[in-house]
Amino acid sequence: MLKSLQHRILFLASLTLLLFSGLTGFVLQQAFHYSLEEEAKARLQAHIYTLLAAADIGDHDDHTLQLPAYLQEDRFNQIQSDLYGVVTNSEGEVIWRSYSAVNMNADFPRTLDQGVRHFQHSEIDRSEPLLVFSMGVIWELPRGGERTFTFTIMESKRAYLAKLEGFKKKIRHGLWGGSLFMILVQFMILRWGLAPLKKIANGIREIEAGRSESLQGDYPKELALISGNINRLVDNERRQRERYRNTMGDLAHSLKTPLAVLRNGVTQLTSLNDLKQLSADQLGRMEQIVKHQLQRAVIMPPASVLQGCEVEGSVQRILSALKKVYYDKPVAQSVDIDAELLFFGEEADLMEVLGNLLDNAHKHCKTSVTVRAVWVGCEGKMREEKRGKRGPLFGWALHIEDDGEGVPVDRRQQILQRGVRSDSRGGQGIGLAVATEIVEGYGGTIEVNNAECGGACFTLYLPMRKGGASGGQSR
Repeated sequence: MLKSLQHRILFLASLTLLLFSGLTGFVLQQAFHYSLEEEAKARLQAHIYTLLAAADIGDHDDHTLQLPAYLQEDRFNQIQSDLYGVVTNSEGEVIWRSYSAVNMNADFPRTLDQGVRHFQHSEIDRSEPLLVFSMGVIWELPRGGERTFTFTIMESKRAYLAKLEGFKKKIRHGLWGGSLFMILVQFMILRWGLAPLKKIANGIREIEAGRSESLQGDYPKELALISGNINRLVDNERRQRERYRNTMGDLAHSLKTPLAVLRNGVTQLTSLNDLKQLSADQLGRMEQIVKHQLQRAVIMPPASVLQGCEVEGSVQRILSALKKVYYDKPVAQSVDIDAELLFFGEEADLMEVLGNLLDNAHKHCKTSVTVRAVWVGCEGKMREEKRGKRGPLFGWALHIEDDGEGVPVDRRQQILQRGVRSDSRGGQGIGLAVATEIVEGYGGTIEVNNAECGGACFTLYLPMRKGGASGGQSR
């Protein structure tokens, strides 16, 4: 049962609630017991004051304390009632007892000093429990001097115990009933609170069974990041499979021509040297085809959802390397990037994109290259906006500008395609295309515009992820 997260939480919460209820019940019982004792002390002390008011010292030589035969409280006058009165002298001798205390054999203090009060629980012949309250009194004699008496009132505990047991029963019923009700409420709350997790688990099972392509529905903000990352992983895995499938098809199609050439050469060529040369040429071509297609298959691995890499550090490393490459061409490099800006993806992808764009800027600039990052709006339109207190509104953009001749408007989309070069300085024309493919794999775009200094401005844009994480979001 404890393998279930819901059952674990419910078990621990219920155990804590039951322990708290038991402790609360114990504290309430002790408090009620104390209040009952204080009430009993006050009641018995009031009876002692009644006896004191009725008592008197006679004029006889023995100065015996005298009390009336019948007291105002009828229970003192009834044999075997539940209220008993006893008075003892300083020697501990019983000098008076009420009719109700006839033949009583109970434990109670024999002598107490003046003003001393004593409360205890006792029994009559170990059969009837009693509440016993005694108080020491000094009585001044008519002819001078004084004598000490101890007044003791005893009351049956039956009513006391009945009240205490009734309170305990109410506490038990109230606390345990309330605890069971709270456990039921907790169970319902847990089912409701953990329902999104169960929904995610069911959604993953649907994806595994092939009945769904992604997690559907809205999730609380605490789980939106998880559901979004799962959907991205599923989408990346699906696109990776599709890329492998397309690559294998392209590879098979590309190998048809060199294989056909080899097949025809075997049947038509008679010279061994010519056949060797033909075989070497076609095998080299096939090796290049295989290498190129494999590179395409792994060019965009799934984006990392666990950690990000710093954009500023990657830019600085590449700029430092390009200074050595273009040592004979002094280039003023300017960087304005938030130090906390992160790219949530493979660092190798970021380095590949930045390397191609920055190398292109250094190649075509005259004297300067500027790199700056800004927070941008989304919804399909690039527009710069100020960063709010809670971070970016939609995503971020990296502007790489040079002071070269720029790129004609009619060629700006073409140079981002594979095999198209912006000039005739050499190269295969795949650098910008590779950068574009990588960025699009992360859901972003690359745009070419005019720079403020007159050259070209390549803008790398990555949108913010759903659920709070971004393709590049500050920490």
